[in-house]
Amino acid sequence: MRSIFWFLFISLPLVVTAQIQIPAGQLPEAGDTLLFSTDNLPASIQVGVPGENLRWDFSTLQAPYVRRTNWQTADQGQRSDLFPAADLLLPLGDRIESYFQRQDQGHSLYRLGALGSDLLNLGIEGTIAYSRPELYMRTPLAFGDQFSHTYAFQQTIAADELPDFSLAELPISPDSFRVSLIAERQDAVDAWGRLLIPGGFYDVLREKRVTVQQLKLEAKLGPFPWSDITDLLRDEDFPNQRTFVEYYFFSNESRTPVAIVEMGANERFVRRVTFHASPLTTNVREIDDLQPGVYAFPNPAIITVRFEFTNLPPGNYQLSIRNILGIEVWREDYYLTDNRTERVDISNLRKGTYLYSLKNEQGKILATKRLVVVRP
Repeated sequence: MRSIFWFLFISLPLVVTAQIQIPAGQLPEAGDTLLFSTDNLPASIQVGVPGENLRWDFSTLQAPYVRRTNWQTADQGQRSDLFPAADLLLPLGDRIESYFQRQDQGHSLYRLGALGSDLLNLGIEGTIAYSRPELYMRTPLAFGDQFSHTYAFQQTIAADELPDFSLAELPISPDSFRVSLIAERQDAVDAWGRLLIPGGFYDVLREKRVTVQQLKLEAKLGPFPWSDITDLLRDEDFPNQRTFVEYYFFSNESRTPVAIVEMGANERFVRRVTFHASPLTTNVREIDDLQPGVYAFPNPAIITVRFEFTNLPPGNYQLSIRNILGIEVWREDYYLTDNRTERVDISNLRKGTYLYSLKNEQGKILATKRLVVVRP
């Protein structure tokens, strides 16, 4: 199937594609179904330079499962009372709910807040209510558009709800903490053309988003005022500044982006790609149907194998591989805060059948499954 799409795709530059525009009001609505996959270890993905009538080949993206979710009215959320101005709700399984409001006469969609697991990728769970809402999408959208945007929030957290931020090194033992975030984002619709993803291709507009987040952690001890302790923590535990670069690919065929490419600040590598799942991939498992654990693919594997950790609560885990005699041939420890993918080199293993197991930090085995190693 990929060869058919590739043949069609490489023939497209011979034809000039008409530049598209995203019309006003083309935003998600209650009842819309969103079916998407995420490749956490994308290979050979190039976003390229700005320009017109370009081509992007993302056909190498891989994912062992898809996620299906439905946009809903905000009153269907678990804590809709916290967001009375919200119009829409986007739940991601049982872990995260995001609340949105249409603004600008229905031409823009803003995130008012969210609740769930590790919303900041800092190991923190709870509820976030933005003091300045975060822009999710705006319409109309056309090549050459540029925008600036600021969003912000504060979140108060009990001391026992924080992960290990090297708090033992602090000179005090606070009762609670407060996380503050201010983000400055620059958006530019810098390219248009055709995008190929597994299952099909789309005429797209590409919007580059560069976000600089300023983070502050404050501590509260008894009757004393809040104290800024950000500089007392290691930067890898709590960075006071983070920069993200993302590329959003919008199409007239969808009310949500058909692909989102996440990159580091230096744009040297692609961290993750989220993309529309095609009806041609409906035989792929849905992530919400999976039990918390780990899944290997491809399986059978030849040189490398990807291990996908799914639906796990934040914590320390150990993954190991044993041969059929029960002898451990590989092991690695991980701290997991979200669905994550790890690529493992198995070229030193002989062909045959192995078992891989996942343990939590209490030593309980959460899953044991079979891995088949083959050689050409």
